[in-house]
Amino acid sequence: MCKLGDTSAYQMDTGHVDSHQVLGVNAPPTDRITYRKVTTCSPIKTKGYASEWNNTNPSAPTHGDTYDQIFFGEFPGLTNVTYEYNEHTLLERTGYQLSYCPTLFDVLQFIR
Repeated sequence: MCKLGDTSAYQMDTGHVDSHQVLGVNAPPTDRITYRKVTTCSPIKTKGYASEWNNTNPSAPTHGDTYDQIFFGEFPGLTNVTYEYNEHTLLERTGYQLSYCPTLFDVLQFIR
């Protein structure tokens, strides 16, 4: 699933983003913040767990789009897709888009 192959992980780091100098939020020094986002992509084996799906529903806003779907576990009654990526986001230069499918553990947290 990683673009660099199935044996190499990579990390993206924004560094410290200063609210005053970088984001232009004019605030006194005591009210300024820095923000840092670090994301690591690590490869996982998808052979036997992946497929492509073409949306052929003419009334759907994503009609004609192709999706890469990964199946690592089913959520009964909802979906069996663990991860889904719309390949059209590459054309729009959106970056990446992640769809989250809740696990049974997540749903139980809301019931309690």
